[in-house]
Amino acid sequence: FTGLLNLSINDNVFTGPLPLALYNINTLETINVARNQFTSTVPSGIGSLTNLGSLYLHDNKLSSSIPTEIAFLTKLSTFEIQWNNFTGVIPPGIINLKAMVTLDVSAKQLTGSLDNISFVEMSDLSVLSLSRNEFRGTFPQSILNLVNLSSLILDDNRLTGTLPPTVESMKSLKVFSANSNSFMGSIPDELFLMVQLESLLLLNNEFTGYIGSGIGTLVECTFLDLSHNQLTGLIPPEISTMSSLQGLHLEDNTLTGPVPSVISELISLTSFSIRGNGFYSIVPNELYNMTNLADFDIDDNFFTGELSSNIANLVKLNELHVSVNEFSGTIPSSLGSMTQLSQMRLNNNSFYGEIPSTFSAMPDLRIFDIASNVFSGEVPSNLFNMQQVNVLNMAHNFFDGSIPTNFGDMVNLVTLDMSFNYFEGQIPSQMTLMTSLTDYDVSRNRLTGSIPTILFELATLASISLSFNELNGTIPTVI
Repeated sequence: FTGLLNLSINDNVFTGPLPLALYNINTLETINVARNQFTSTVPSGIGSLTNLGSLYLHDNKLSSSIPTEIAFLTKLSTFEIQWNNFTGVIPPGIINLKAMVTLDVSAKQLTGSLDNISFVEMSDLSVLSLSRNEFRGTFPQSILNLVNLSSLILDDNRLTGTLPPTVESMKSLKVFSANSNSFMGSIPDELFLMVQLESLLLLNNEFTGYIGSGIGTLVECTFLDLSHNQLTGLIPPEISTMSSLQGLHLEDNTLTGPVPSVISELISLTSFSIRGNGFYSIVPNELYNMTNLADFDIDDNFFTGELSSNIANLVKLNELHVSVNEFSGTIPSSLGSMTQLSQMRLNNNSFYGEIPSTFSAMPDLRIFDIASNVFSGEVPSNLFNMQQVNVLNMAHNFFDGSIPTNFGDMVNLVTLDMSFNYFEGQIPSQMTLMTSLTDYDVSRNRLTGSIPTILFELATLASISLSFNELNGTIPTVI
């Protein structure tokens, strides 16, 4: 193989160390051994492959430090070693490789201060990913000189300080992600001058202050995530001009006020989450016109009023989260027409009345949580026709009557909580058909009769609570 130019053995199950003979083929221009199970270290002999332009070592089990001899590979334009077990620092010589276009050293245990690293020699660098390491320091100022940088990923490190206003000098940057660090201060308004940005991800930091009205200039941005910070104030109505936006995540801040109805103008939006803030008033009816929404999460706020029947307009909705608010009124039966819904969480509100029988028509529903409301009456027997449901929580309500005998038809149920209600009669023996059940709670009801012996034949059952009922007889010996 003395004339070999390209070696690609990626996406296999190769094990053991990388063969030493590999480093004798000095004609190689590309090595791709990604997504295997190679172990051990990368030998110093890698530095002899001076014609190498692309080196893909990612997604293996390689360990130890990155060999300093990589610095001899002056033609190297792509260096991807993410998802291994490398430790130590980035060898200084690597930063001087002027041909580098893609540098990905994410998802390892690399350390050191980014304040001591200069990237200015990599003037052609387009992709830089340093995520999921233990890097310290502040935002690296030398990155601001990388005029060709299109993707900057700094996630999951220990970076601190503020984002410099000069960040807007990176005119080619399309993806900026600095999640899970300790950046603080306000988000600079200059960041919103980067009109070419397609993704802005700053979740899980310590940013404070308002979301600037200039955010509306990010008309190319498809994903905006500012969640898990300490942002305050209102959602600026200018956000409605981000016409390309598909994902908007502002959860777990201290934002407040009514939700601006103009958000409904984001017609491409598929994911909307403002959970864990201080929003109040009613949910604007206009939001139910965003027919591309797949995820709608407004949990843990102070929304009031009734849940509009127009919510059924969200025909593509997969997850509906409105729990821990101050909603009241009955549940619209139109929810039953939302056939793509897999999660429906309505718990911890003041909904009342009966469960609409139309709910049994939702073929993909997996999680159904209506706990801690004021629902009453008998549970519709056809509710238990939802054989695909995995979690059913109807605790802390005012349901009464007997537990329907077709209860056992929910064969995929894993968790069932019917506690703190007024159910009466016996525990139906048909529940033994629920062969996936692990957690069963019917405590604090008015159940009578004996405990069915066959209940304990459910091999998957890990937790059962029958306390505070009127059960009698003897405890089954099979326990």
